[in-house]
Amino acid sequence: MQANLDSMFERREVVRVVDVGDDGRIRIRSQKKRRPDWEELIEAEQIPGEFRAPVAEFVVLSKHQLRIKVETVDGRSWAKEIGIDELHRWKHDPSVSNWVARSCGRLIRFEPYGDAWLTIQDRMRPILCDVWDPIHVGIVVRDEYDGYIADLYDLMQGGADHAGLVAFLLEVETRVMGMHRNAAEPRNEAARRLLELDLPVVRRTPTDRV
Repeated sequence: MQANLDSMFERREVVRVVDVGDDGRIRIRSQKKRRPDWEELIEAEQIPGEFRAPVAEFVVLSKHQLRIKVETVDGRSWAKEIGIDELHRWKHDPSVSNWVARSCGRLIRFEPYGDAWLTIQDRMRPILCDVWDPIHVGIVVRDEYDGYIADLYDLMQGGADHAGLVAFLLEVETRVMGMHRNAAEPRNEAARRLLELDLPVVRRTPTDRV
């Protein structure tokens, strides 16, 4: 399975209803432990009726883009949204003197298997952050690799072996992160531990992108 760049910023997360407008639209806000980093105004029809009330919480599939602000060596500055495959380019661009990137989320859809997906993420996340951790931020940013969980889960449910998981992790490191000199042992150990996990089985539909 090839790393899907379109899905790298997609993850399941808990959101809360913070306001229900007179026009029927609903404002939701992410409920990350680190910080609530996005909120969105959505149509009521996008979520089931039982969740259309203040303080209701539920799980959604969300997409996170990066908004990057760049300062160049010749004094110019600009900001725009970029895809994950573009990030390593700015890290190594000699014309860039400073840059800051921030993740901004938006709703894709309500997640009917929310509890199962949260369990899957909670069990896989420590392996990705503490064992694999190719960019050495997992101890601080615990959701850094959440965008890879669904693809890894699909590989495992499809019968992928140790070599298949290692190949996927290597592709993420090289093709997505632009890192070509990482040691092999973290990938090998992470793949071994992932295959040992007892994970819920989530029924998939043809419309599921991740």
